[in-house]
Amino acid sequence: MALNTGRKRRIYRITVAKTMTNGAYNWSTVNTTTHSLDDTESGSHWLPPLKGFKRGVGRNNQGRITRRHRGGGHKRLYRPLTWLPPIQKNFEGEKPRMAICSFVRYDPNRSAWIACMLPCDASGAYVPKRQVYWTLAPEGLKQGDFLSYDEQTHTEVLNGKSILRQRLGDMPFGANVHAICRKPGSIKKANLVLAAGTSAKLVSKQGNTVIVEMPSGRRKQLRADCYATYSVVSNKEHMYTKKLRKAGENRWRGKRPTVRGVAMNPVDHPHGGGEGKTSGGRASVTPWGRLTKGKPTVKHKK
Repeated sequence: MALNTGRKRRIYRITVAKTMTNGAYNWSTVNTTTHSLDDTESGSHWLPPLKGFKRGVGRNNQGRITRRHRGGGHKRLYRPLTWLPPIQKNFEGEKPRMAICSFVRYDPNRSAWIACMLPCDASGAYVPKRQVYWTLAPEGLKQGDFLSYDEQTHTEVLNGKSILRQRLGDMPFGANVHAICRKPGSIKKANLVLAAGTSAKLVSKQGNTVIVEMPSGRRKQLRADCYATYSVVSNKEHMYTKKLRKAGENRWRGKRPTVRGVAMNPVDHPHGGGEGKTSGGRASVTPWGRLTKGKPTVKHKK
């Protein structure tokens, strides 16, 4: 039985990722002088590392179900994101952080696009023996765009426009930001506002703290030295592309069917049982008897 081409390609990329030594690719077979950006997506030696991982499918560390209707789904490879370009040395002895966008592609593990960044020097030439990396693509990022990071002002510049990492305390009022890190002073991590097409708004500053309005409308108080990224997350059209053509598409995404409570027996659900077709006989509740409609569950006093 012959292996399909999709699986062959996947095995090949895993093999290439395992050829890395000490965190760097083997660039000896790559001719950086004749290489073009159009070839980067087809050349697996230019791809950042891909890692295999096992999804929890709604189970905790004891194997018990904590999230119902999860399981199965297509196998995925994880693409670790880097929020800061690697340091490169130029001829003057300084250390600028510069990279060029090789291509923007789909990631099965998140709704936004991700970008493959190639390290380069101040003139835009590729720097050999440097690891390429994935990063979350902001709105407007395209192939050939340069990305630089200034350690003095802690800002990144994309084609002359400052749109990336900076302290919240140094940003102007009303700025749209995403990829916010809750840990003060940490540049390489991001915890908040990572979904496609989302952004938070900087509302006010109060001493060493700032007030940020989240996409949900809730206002959150953060430290002024927390880092965030300018602009909006890419793939704004994600919310308009959720129409499913068949039930199997939900199974591909790891979602299992949901059975109505009124279709169950009394031993399985509070709405179960009864003669003929019934409406449950009470307010909508969970299988454990808690209200599901109208009862607030979020504690705002934190």
